[in-house]
Amino acid sequence: MIKDKLQRKIEEKVKEKKIKPMINFSGEKPTFNYAILESNADQAVTIDETFLMEKAKALQNKLMEFNVPIMIE
Repeated sequence: MIKDKLQRKIEEKVKEKKIKPMINFSGEKPTFNYAILESNADQAVTIDETFLMEKAKALQNKLMEFNVPIMIE
């Protein structure tokens, strides 16, 4: 009994002494220049439809290998 109690106390102390990882975050937010976000706000993004179709067809072919049919619209 005493041996078990002593062993439990030792294990508790060992757990308390283990180094716990600490992540420190800056108190200032945001940590990047806010002007960067505003500079890209008015730019229009164009999407290459042919590139997307190629990727969709490749995905469709890969899924067909596993008997998972999908339709591309």
